[in-house]
Amino acid sequence: MKLLAHLGIIFAIYGATYMVYVTFIVTSMVGAYQLSEATAGGIWAWIGLLSMFSGMLFGWISDHIGRRLGLALAFFFLAIAYLLVGLTDWQLGLYLSIALFGIVVWSVPVIMAASAGDYFGAAAAASALAALTFAFSGGQALGPVLAGYLAEITGDFSISYLLSGIAAFVALGLSLLLRPQKST
Repeated sequence: MKLLAHLGIIFAIYGATYMVYVTFIVTSMVGAYQLSEATAGGIWAWIGLLSMFSGMLFGWISDHIGRRLGLALAFFFLAIAYLLVGLTDWQLGLYLSIALFGIVVWSVPVIMAASAGDYFGAAAAASALAALTFAFSGGQALGPVLAGYLAEITGDFSISYLLSGIAAFVALGLSLLLRPQKST
């Protein structure tokens, strides 16, 4: 149960932070970055294109360096992506953020699914992944609500991206605290 809760917290952080980004980045591009809706939509399309490879890439990476290090690396890139749009309105920072986010966006669910099998075994993997998915869903539900509330208070989403970056670094630390999985 302790390991399941540990993984659940990591997955909930991912759910909350990635949902803040995907829900509000286009709004931020139009508002904070003064891009047209068409330009923002075109940039958003790059996330879709880059994300096609993120699961396979990070699945391969985590197969080679381990699940905990794969998760840590994924959260490092997510944190940088969030902080690039949270700390500045630098347009090159936005493009770097989009690229990093697109490359890594589906990494955590892939690694989490593999982790369920590695840590809980074949017999309990499906049950563990189901419980982890509830934690992920909770994060998905709470992240945008909190970000929307903070945007109403502050007038933009910068603080939400900043908090997402900090949370991603917390998840990175929690990932490193996981015990290495047994080799197969």
